[in-house]
Amino acid sequence: MDLLVLNAITQELQNTLVMARITRIYQPADLLLTLFLRKQGQEYCLVISADSSYPYIYLQQRVTDNGQGTREEPQSFNKSLKYHLQGGYVEDIHKPLLERVVYIEVFKKELDGSKTSLQLIVEIMGRHSNIILVDKAGGKILDSIKHVTAAMTTYRRIVPGAPYIPPPEQEKLDPCSLTKEDFMKILLARPSEKPLWQHMLDTFKGFSPLTAREVQDHSDPERVWSSFERIIRSLKSGPYEPVIITYSHPQEKKSRSYLSPIPLIQFEPDRVQIQNFASISQAAEAYYAETFVRYRLQVLRSSLLQTLHQRLVKNEKKQKQLEEELAHAQKAQELKKLGELITANLSLLKKRADEVEVIDFYDPDQKKIKIRLDPRLTPSQNAQKYFNQYAKLKRSLPILQERLAAVNQEITYLKELQFFVEEAASLEELEKLKEEVRGEEGRKSGGKEKQGTPQSPSPFRRFISSDGFPIWVGRSSRENDLLTLKFAIPDDVWLHAQGVPGSHVLILNRTRSESIPERTLEEAASLAAYYSKGRGLGKVPVDYTLKKYVRKPKGAPPGLVTLIKHKTILAIPRKEV
Repeated sequence: MDLLVLNAITQELQNTLVMARITRIYQPADLLLTLFLRKQGQEYCLVISADSSYPYIYLQQRVTDNGQGTREEPQSFNKSLKYHLQGGYVEDIHKPLLERVVYIEVFKKELDGSKTSLQLIVEIMGRHSNIILVDKAGGKILDSIKHVTAAMTTYRRIVPGAPYIPPPEQEKLDPCSLTKEDFMKILLARPSEKPLWQHMLDTFKGFSPLTAREVQDHSDPERVWSSFERIIRSLKSGPYEPVIITYSHPQEKKSRSYLSPIPLIQFEPDRVQIQNFASISQAAEAYYAETFVRYRLQVLRSSLLQTLHQRLVKNEKKQKQLEEELAHAQKAQELKKLGELITANLSLLKKRADEVEVIDFYDPDQKKIKIRLDPRLTPSQNAQKYFNQYAKLKRSLPILQERLAAVNQEITYLKELQFFVEEAASLEELEKLKEEVRGEEGRKSGGKEKQGTPQSPSPFRRFISSDGFPIWVGRSSRENDLLTLKFAIPDDVWLHAQGVPGSHVLILNRTRSESIPERTLEEAASLAAYYSKGRGLGKVPVDYTLKKYVRKPKGAPPGLVTLIKHKTILAIPRKEV
């Protein structure tokens, strides 16, 4: 939230909340406050965030917790606010023109009739953002949503009992007191290689990169001054026309949204979408709702991918260890041979010998072979030692093979989950995937009942082929299981990209047609190719078969199946039919 937005919001809060009574205070998340206020029979909801990524303050229309959850136990800061502020009245809301600090002045009548004056100070300053409760009479901090101790800073301690010191001012020029003549001098002093917006940002207080870019870089200095004046007027008092501008950058795949209290002229008109709002708070609420969802999407995706990576590393290490043990166990036959050679040559062995050389009668060339012996054992005991080692390894072989198969299945499952987490387009999809990613316990506790229950009214991605056949595509490992094991019938056609993580795809053949049209098969294969890890390839091999030839191995993780028989088709990845 930049200074231009904050000034507009402060003006709106001043016009709306002065003499409003604070009725309820909540702290639904560590760095989020919700204050309910009442004035002339109307209720208002003020939300304040001190989150370093998304600090903000605005009036919220829809009274929700923005998906951040609620606390069963009150936080200490929330207790302080309720004790000191609840029941109080907002006397004034103001801020220094070029600083990102909002002062909410509150007075409260005590039981003895005295009046207590307090300040709720909101500092919107990136990672230094904070919400601070101050006793106005003594200038002492009563509490804050973030404590900043002497060990953390030498300039400002923000802890109960410390005097409140405002943030240091920027050592830049005040743009609001600048004359046109002074501005022109500053304009001429700009280094030729330095962009104008960067020069504005480095020179003046209160300019954000977005605001600085609104000053037009033009050959005519008068036009530059005119665009600069427009920003200064907006910083001071408006008028405001709140907008959210979504800009599609020609060199970036994703679009970006910007919140502003005034229309922005820096973007190419044919690459922007503009949403207009009646108030800056309405615009801020819409902007942060969307931005916060993107932020949560990013954080949750990163968290799940990190968990998956850790589990993959652990399982790949286990896989390597089991492969080494299996390679050793597969040498069991060699140990049996050595035992038999010793037994066949007992008469040649001497006591306490540590080695014997005998003819290898298993070798077609009858070459001699040296066998290591334990000098502490008799010849027959040495033979028995080799037989015992053989028997032990032989017993371990099927166990190791089973364990290795299970680990290989788990690695396949984790890689598929990794793919689905990377591909999830919405917070809802990621939340559904979270249960699977949270480890074996979460997966096993779900059981068949949980896997077989649709998690939404309309599971799967759904398409209709050019020939009218429904094509369904799984969006997670569990949906793959649900699609293949619960929804599919024997004559449906099942598809999956060959050898890579991806979605199960089903062509619904509910009329039991003898053959699926080739065009439908190609379209379904293209979907299977697109919703797979092989999407980046030019053409992707896709296996297909009737559902009746698809089997689920006992105990296999969600999404893992085997095929009794299948055919393969090369498909070009396509997102839609």
